[in-house]
Amino acid sequence: MDGVFWCVERDVYAYGVILISMLKMKVVDKDNVGDTMIRLSTVKAEYDKERMWCREAECSLACPRFTIEQGYYDGDAHVVTVLGMHCMEKGPKLRPKMKKVFKRLQSLRIVRDKWCL
Repeated sequence: MDGVFWCVERDVYAYGVILISMLKMKVVDKDNVGDTMIRLSTVKAEYDKERMWCREAECSLACPRFTIEQGYYDGDAHVVTVLGMHCMEKGPKLRPKMKKVFKRLQSLRIVRDKWCL
């Protein structure tokens, strides 16, 4: 890892990218990185556009295919969207601690209802 250093803030940022990628069902194409990269500015713009059409608590960037799945909750998708964007904030000090991310994910209805077990 020449010239690259590890830090918790980078892990939190990367985790935010993973959350948004999974929610959108979007995969980075190594041959076309520029068009498939997850950027906070793009994510926020998409979210702002989505907010024009739905209630704040139900607004998310979830792939529409998720909405037909058993155990899908609009509120959970909203939480994951906002959490992912928060993890990707430009300034490391603006990002949540991983402990807070974990607690927030534990509060999801799908986890509380234990659909995933």
